[in-house]
Amino acid sequence: MDYLIDKIQRAIIERPAVATGLTWTPCRIQRNGATVVWRTSQRPDGSATDRRDKMTFVIMPNGSVYLQYNGGSFQSCDLWSFLKNRYHEQDFVRLLRALCDDYGIPFDEPTRKMNTHTRKPSPKPTAAAKTIPTIGDESNVHTIPADLVAKTIDLHREDSLRAWLETWLDDLVLECAWHDYGVGITTDGHPIFWYYDRDGRVRDGKIMKYQTNGHRDRDADGSILAAGSLLRKAKMLPADWQHDGCLYGEHLLRRYPDAIVGLVESEKTAIVAAVCFPHYIWLATGGATANLDRAAAVLNGRKVVCFPDADATGKWSETFDGFPGWSICRIAHEHAVLNGQDWQKCDLADILAQRYTHE
Repeated sequence: MDYLIDKIQRAIIERPAVATGLTWTPCRIQRNGATVVWRTSQRPDGSATDRRDKMTFVIMPNGSVYLQYNGGSFQSCDLWSFLKNRYHEQDFVRLLRALCDDYGIPFDEPTRKMNTHTRKPSPKPTAAAKTIPTIGDESNVHTIPADLVAKTIDLHREDSLRAWLETWLDDLVLECAWHDYGVGITTDGHPIFWYYDRDGRVRDGKIMKYQTNGHRDRDADGSILAAGSLLRKAKMLPADWQHDGCLYGEHLLRRYPDAIVGLVESEKTAIVAAVCFPHYIWLATGGATANLDRAAAVLNGRKVVCFPDADATGKWSETFDGFPGWSICRIAHEHAVLNGQDWQKCDLADILAQRYTHE
């Protein structure tokens, strides 16, 4: 479980080491007014590289945090937003120790009291065990006939999303992902994300229009359309047909019964993550608050790592924290805190795209 989080965080945070093939070695923490944590990059023969290959964390006890990438300009954020949400800890020294433990950096207890300006938190009441939702009889759920879905599948046609993804991801691997997730295409070239449930039945489909930069075309008419509703209006489905939701990619659970599950919000993010980290299966809820109870029920008993969007981290933590075998990776929230307003709604796909397209 922790290996999945660590693998993704290192792939993103330690990009200089990935790009140059160098190894990171820890340096000792220094405390002379400021607390500085850093890792220097060394060549295989042990000689130090130039300053451009360094990544530096500078942490000030007065409540500000700074990160420096590749000798670039410093970016600031609030210490408590960055560390408290990551480690669930109020004490400044324990926060630093947790950060150092994360990165394998030696940490000595301070010889003097640090001016942290924090108050001792009141003891929290023990939280009651969460009740995991269950799923009832699904023998009569509404589905879309397989022959209608099959008519939309054409792996040799590029839709608007896949055309952009092929500018920075391998086209053959993408074709396999399109096949695994059963992505369809409309006559005007937009992807149809068909929702297959755990029994392989298609519950519904979502048609989404994308711009050439991979972002959703929010200004277009019908930027998001429900395929089932369109088919019902066209009288290709019964008049009483109605939407019965499931997770996107849910059909993969039976195909890979022992795999760790990565849970994200959007269909695009699930596919991008599946291409970048293929040893895990990736499912999407379809929205910040969509299908959360179903996710808890369907994934009960599996090892699950949740990757909420930056603006949904609180809701997902409230919903899923404490479930056996589940953990929350807050990398999107941390990325938003460190990079400002433009990233307040970012997700894992945005961070991976930034990393791959800037190497």
